[in-house]
Amino acid sequence: MSGCENKELDTKPELVIGLTGGIGTNFKQVRNIIKNALINEYNYQVLEIKLSKIHDEILESNCSTESDDNKSLNNLLKKMNKCNELRKATGKKELYAIMAVSRIKKT
Repeated sequence: MSGCENKELDTKPELVIGLTGGIGTNFKQVRNIIKNALINEYNYQVLEIKLSKIHDEILESNCSTESDDNKSLNNLLKKMNKCNELRKATGKKELYAIMAVSRIKKT
């Protein structure tokens, strides 16, 4: 979900919290509870990184969709299949983990 760092002091450790679930899982409430606790109770800055957004960025040039509705089942299945192809082509089952770590390092 996020890499966090202290707003005022650099004495608090960086935190990385990951939430994972199936397609369509709504993490909004859980994400908000964690985010609010980190900000209000521990004075952390929260940065959310969504793998689904990284997924879309990578697939933009590699996978065309037939409608503008990116939430449609057909488009989701196409994207999932394309990601499976990318994992197979790279030989890396951990491709999403690598993408997440890369994005965290950039922030």
